[in-house]
Amino acid sequence: MRRVHTLDHLTLIATKTTRAAERTDWISWLRPLVHVHGGSLWRLSDPAPAGRPGAGHSHVLALDSSADDFDQAVAAARDDADTGHAEIRRDAWQRVGTPITVATQEPVSAMIVAEVLCADPRREAEWDSWYDEQHLPDMMASDAFVAGSRWRRDPPRAGTANHLTVYEVAGLSIDEAIERSAAVMPDIVAAGRKHESHTGALTWALELE
Repeated sequence: MRRVHTLDHLTLIATKTTRAAERTDWISWLRPLVHVHGGSLWRLSDPAPAGRPGAGHSHVLALDSSADDFDQAVAAARDDADTGHAEIRRDAWQRVGTPITVATQEPVSAMIVAEVLCADPRREAEWDSWYDEQHLPDMMASDAFVAGSRWRRDPPRAGTANHLTVYEVAGLSIDEAIERSAAVMPDIVAAGRKHESHTGALTWALELE
């Protein structure tokens, strides 16, 4: 699969099948459509708890090609199969800053996608620098991830988080990665390295389908 951090543009499409009993057939139909358009298919590891996508999400598509092209491919594929495919939401993102990566021979098998924002718009430039220079390195030092990259919603949308962090996981389960990253937070806070205006929104825990 293509590593997320190598992309300059990322379209995330949260989706599901309308017929849960036919999910295996739906995934078999969807996977090649995603791959041929330069993307990857991820399943939500635990879609129910608060703070993670709800409303029936089961999978997330990560595309680096035109979403319109993908829509056309889905429409064409429907000519051959009744899939019950349902898209819930989509967002386009542009990469900002420089990704942090760790050399590894392990394939990326999971990722944590965190929507974040600065609660005080007057301090956003300061918060942005803090995120690149301190917070992302702090999180990467947890040994939970092999890559971390930052993204900005394109175009921005009022009333929601317009910043995104993608943490890639290799050689660990998604649960182990979450535990390791959570374990460093108390020390980060105690050391005064958490920005006062930093606020989290949705967090998506994803495993490669």
